[in-house]
Amino acid sequence: MDIHVVLEGVDEMGWKPASQCTQPATDYDEEKDCQLFDDDPEAWLATEPGRFAVFFPADAHIPLISDGDLHKVVIKVVVE
Repeated sequence: MDIHVVLEGVDEMGWKPASQCTQPATDYDEEKDCQLFDDDPEAWLATEPGRFAVFFPADAHIPLISDGDLHKVVIKVVVE
């Protein structure tokens, strides 16, 4: 599970259920806990300073779609 906490700037993040992603661009990278897709997001979320977004393992998401400076913290939580 990923928790994205925005400290400064606005992070535009895209979201789509991972089960609906059909266009893998890379293989899953276990070390980085990441796989990229060419699918378009289903929804967009503008996360402002002091706010956070939680993404579960079933959620595909694309962060860092922003203009200007952005400072944030990403917390990875192991979910079994």
